Amino acid sequence: MKQTLLTRNELYKSLIELDDDTIIKMLFKVSNKYKYPIFRSNSTYPINLNIWGIRSNDERTEYFNDVILTFYDNALGQWHIDIYEATTDPSNLNLMNPVNEKGCAILLTGYHKGLWKLGKHKGKYDALVQAKPCDIYRDANEDDYINFHDDMKVETGMFGINLHRASINQKSDEIGLYSAGCQVLKNTNEFNDLMTLCKKAIKPNGTQSYVLIHEDCLDY
Repeated sequence: MKQTLLTRNELYKSLIELDDDTIIKMLFKVSNKYKYPIFRSNSTYPINLNIWGIRSNDERTEYFNDVILTFYDNALGQWHIDIYEATTDPSNLNLMNPVNEKGCAILLTGYHKGLWKLGKHKGKYDALVQAKPCDIYRDANEDDYINFHDDMKVETGMFGINLHRASINQKSDEIGLYSAGCQVLKNTNEFNDLMTLCKKAIKPNGTQSYVLIHEDCLDY
């Protein structure tokens, strides 16, 4: 489990103080309640990787205040888990100046089967890139707040919802322009570790599923 000493990410700070067994039990509880799959090691997939995002209760959009977790078990049933500071939302700068006239894309919470494959983010560096259609909301009022409401329309399609890193020289908790709807890790070195794991886990021409939940789903 990786730890960052100086951060304003309260969700991250809460989770890294828990032991791995406690976190795994929480995730299984969420899995059972919402029927989200948790993949287990088998002869075909010795590293059967789970990637989950947790959207924070902190509604500020300028900071990395969410987390992304990777976890998998081995043949003995022992779990390995890593927790990364991230954002699962568009940043304030992109919300106020969306690249799409319909507004920023906001990935819906839930299970996204086979969402990603190995590829290049914007053709530049190794990342997980969208492989299958997904469901999003649009936030189009151009303020710095994500306006969730009951009549938000869901769009399904290919929107370039990738998993990538922020700046290679990231020194700040601020997201800047690095997320317009993608799932983005704050720390480059940790992102490189994640990609090393993904390259071991994802077979050629294979895909990687993703589960995105809200912090309220956790019991801790």
